[in-house]
This record gives sequence, structure tokens and C-alpha cells, in this order.
Amino acid sequence: MKKGVTLAVIVSLFMGSHIMAQTPRDRAQGAMDSLGAVTDQISQGNMVNTVTPFVTDTPPETALTEPDFSNAELAIKTGSGVDGRAYSATVDSALNRPAVTMPPTALDLADAAIGQADAVVGGLFSANGGTCSAIFQGGSFSGLRICQSILSRRLETCQETRNISVDREDTWSCTVENATYRKQCQRNITWSCTGVQNGQCRKQAIQFTSSPAWIPPSPVWNAQGTTTSIGFGAVNDGQCSIKTHTIFVQAADYINLTALALENLTFQGVAQIRVNGVNLWTFGTAATGNLVLGNRDCGKRCSKRAVYAGSTWIQDCGTGNATSQPLVDLLPNLSVAALGPSSNLNTPPVTVQTGAQSNQVRIDILTGNDSESGLTVGFQSGGQCCSAFTANLGGAC
Repeated sequence: MKKGVTLAVIVSLFMGSHIMAQTPRDRAQGAMDSLGAVTDQISQGNMVNTVTPFVTDTPPETALTEPDFSNAELAIKTGSGVDGRAYSATVDSALNRPAVTMPPTALDLADAAIGQADAVVGGLFSANGGTCSAIFQGGSFSGLRICQSILSRRLETCQETRNISVDREDTWSCTVENATYRKQCQRNITWSCTGVQNGQCRKQAIQFTSSPAWIPPSPVWNAQGTTTSIGFGAVNDGQCSIKTHTIFVQAADYINLTALALENLTFQGVAQIRVNGVNLWTFGTAATGNLVLGNRDCGKRCSKRAVYAGSTWIQDCGTGNATSQPLVDLLPNLSVAALGPSSNLNTPPVTVQTGAQSNQVRIDILTGNDSESGLTVGFQSGGQCCSAFTANLGGAC
């Protein structure tokens, strides 16, 4: 609850020689006389109209439930009743009261009060500290300016305690259910080959394709599926030239290769083996340069076409037959996908899907000769092979 006492000060300002003859005391006394008797301002009716009497054991707030507290508080703050005006006056007092800052080095209270007079007294009549209304302004006419400001306020608070009790009743019941347990166990898994295996499997798993247009017949395998022979047809162009034969090798994921090599080579003239663009073997020399043709000086007014490895001479062009065993290892260039189960092990039979292909390895065989009657390439392979697998779950749960 807040109570305020308002002092109305009437200041009369007169401009002219006859007004200036009054003393400040006379002017203040005249202003006080115009207020009338104090009993006319402070009466029972004015007090009742200003502050609503409150005497009851059952105030209206007792009908509020806990969720309604916030709504009731908001209605008071925004309403036009006396309680709303009291709240607005409280906020106005807190926000608009004059700020007085005493200097920390002041030694004399009287001097400090005089120094702060403008901030203390002037704040009472500033725009933020009170309200002023001008009856007359300007010119040489006499005027009257009435200002009001709250001089004192008293804050009274009270504390209200509400106790809430709740009774709870629970009803319990018990039922008997049959227990269900999940049994877990481990079963050993062994894999067995249920598809094509051994030699026939290797023939299917390792694939050879060739180029260019004179594609040779299909690769010729031995019965065990460990060796393969690929033969190219004759090339007779009537002049010394470099001829290129290309073979591609690829393997399926159901073979576990332990060996794959270009084992032997039958050709005419000079030959060179290049795997994925890298020279790995050249007939008749340890030089690693690319196979090229050049003119070899054979004396006065004599030159012959010859085959070189880079700048290293190997031999003159011809058609002589040659058989060699390069034994070029192809396995490091081949990447075969690993096998694995293709379904849930808890749903037998568990099988393995196979057939994924490895990367493709390119083998270029270059020959330098006048002509050739045919080129034969032999490959050697090894490793276990099975085209299908099935898991056998040992024991039972």
C-alpha cells in the first residue's frame, strides 16, 4: 500500500514595478492563503475516495486458483481502479524520482547540500519528477505557474502464505505371467563349395580378351586350368615396323589367386612386354626404354633398319623366330574383391553371392620385325577356386 501527500506550491510572477515591491515572504504567504484550509483538503470523504477501506475475512482473492494468479495480477496492473492507479504510482515513483549523488570527498554536509540544491530541489519540478501547468505565459502580463510534486511516500508490505495439501490414493494389483526367456548360443560355421571348382572354375574366373581387329580364337586351357595359351594371326606388311598386340586380364571374386604370370612368348624379331603402361621386359637387353626403330650405320654408304630399346640397339630388323620365358608377374596389378556372407547367419542356408569382377589389367606386347607369322602368349595361374559357397552351422541351440 502506498500513500502520498501532495504539496501544491503556487508561485506568482509579476512583471512591473508595483509587483517587485513585494518581498519573497509576502508572495509565498499569498500563495499559501490561496490554498484554503487544510481541513478542506484532508477529509473523510477524500480519504475514502482515495484509498478503498479493506476489512474482511474473505477477500475476493480467495476465489482464485493457482493458475489464475498471473491473470489477476495482470488485470490489476492494466486496470483503471484504485489498485491499478496505486501500481502505476509506484512504478512512476521508482522510475522518476530525482537522483542525488553525493560527492565522496564532501567533508561538510551543509556545503554539500548547497552544492546539490539544484539537483535536489530542481528535480522536484523537472519533467520526470512532477507535473507543471502554466496558466499565463510570456509578455509583460502577470502569470501563474502551479507545480505539484510528491514530497514523500511510504511503502508498506505484507506477506501472505498459502498452504496446499494433496491427498493421493493408489490402487495396486498383481498378475502372474509366464516367463519367456531368449536363449543365446554360438554355432561354428564352416564353408563348403557347392558350385564349380578347381580347373573348370579357374577357366571361368580368369577372363582374357584381346585387341586389335585380328582377334585370336578363345584362350586354350589345359585340363587342370593352370595354363592358358593365346595365339595371334600373321601380320605381313612387307617392311620393318613395330606391331602391338593387347591382352586384357580380369578375375572374378570367387578365385583365390596365388599365381598369375605371363610365362612364355613366341614371336619374330624383337619383343617387349608392357603392363599398364610400364615396360617390364624387353627381349635381348636390360634397357627399359620404349621399343623404337632406327637406322644402324653399317659402313660406308651402308645403313640397316634396326630395333632399339630407347637408344640401346637390340638387333637389326628381320623375321627370325624366337621363344622366351619372360615370367612377368601380373598378380600385384590385380585386385580381387574379398568373399563374404550375403545373408543373415540366423536364416540358413547361408550362401555367398559371387561374380564381382576385379580391376582390368592391360598387357601390351610389342614386336619389331619385317613380318611375323604369328604371336603366341602363354599364361600360368594357380589358386583355389569355387563359384558358390554354402555355410554349414555346426551343432544346435
